[in-house]
Amino acid sequence: MKNFLQIIIVIGIAASILSGCAAPIQMITPAQESLKNYKVLEIAEMKSDIIGKTDAGVLNRIMEEVVVGILDLKHFDTLIVSDTIGLEPKLAAKVLSPASFNDSTAAVALLKSTLVEYEEGSGLLRFLFGAFAGSGKVTLELVVSNKTSHKLLMKARTTANITGMFSSVNDVVDPLKRAIVNFVEDYFVKEKKYKPLTAAERW
Repeated sequence: MKNFLQIIIVIGIAASILSGCAAPIQMITPAQESLKNYKVLEIAEMKSDIIGKTDAGVLNRIMEEVVVGILDLKHFDTLIVSDTIGLEPKLAAKVLSPASFNDSTAAVALLKSTLVEYEEGSGLLRFLFGAFAGSGKVTLELVVSNKTSHKLLMKARTTANITGMFSSVNDVVDPLKRAIVNFVEDYFVKEKKYKPLTAAERW
């Protein structure tokens, strides 16, 4: 019994590590123009199409960490953050609100994110048989547009696996945060090209 409990503990630790891996990005609408010259980024409040599985606190926590990660990139001259995203005072002092940004000549890229799918999976199966037994997932849609012209610049999605012992969107806060930050870094800074989804994968 002691050896069995040790194995379960090891599995649990491994599951926690795996759940921290950043979720991969898949492109739905490829970039319509280079984003490297956009030096002003506005981050909108994260939305959710998932009924009863998320709350405003979880979504705000993800976006607050996204703001920190994007600031750390040191790429944008100005970072604008929606007033509906609650930031701690020290962090809020480093960004602008939409109302306080008044440069009408600047090209502003608007980043919107929406949780579109959530599969709970089985925490018990993951506890008993490992990280990917009964694993759940949460899918996030990312849309970038030109705020002034409303032109769609790109659309992508990312799916993070829930591999922790407990079935909760909280389990994917860090993977989703890092996926969004990596997405911004890859496309705005490095101009990385993503593999488009096939027709079958879009459904």
